[in-house]
Amino acid sequence: MLRQAGFQVCVATSGEGALALLRSEAVDVDAAVCDHVLPGIGGPELVRRLRELRPQLPVVVLTGRPGVEHEYAGLQVAFRLKPLPPPELIALLLSLVRRAA
Repeated sequence: MLRQAGFQVCVATSGEGALALLRSEAVDVDAAVCDHVLPGIGGPELVRRLRELRPQLPVVVLTGRPGVEHEYAGLQVAFRLKPLPPPELIALLLSLVRRAA
């Protein structure tokens, strides 16, 4: 869906994998989308580490668990509950990337 909307997409299957992508000089990332629950490190820890690497990178956190938003306090994320309709995710990403540019 994101590719069809014109985004270039890099996929990581774990928090550690996402961090490895972000550390790579070969990958240019304009935004990150992650789930709250991930294999290995969870969403809040991923975002904390991500903020050390890329403090201004727009981040969207998706979850099906209401009430966990407080775990991201101070981490500057756009937090959304699933299911999130694809047009809403696309519009949110476009807005965040434009604002960061």
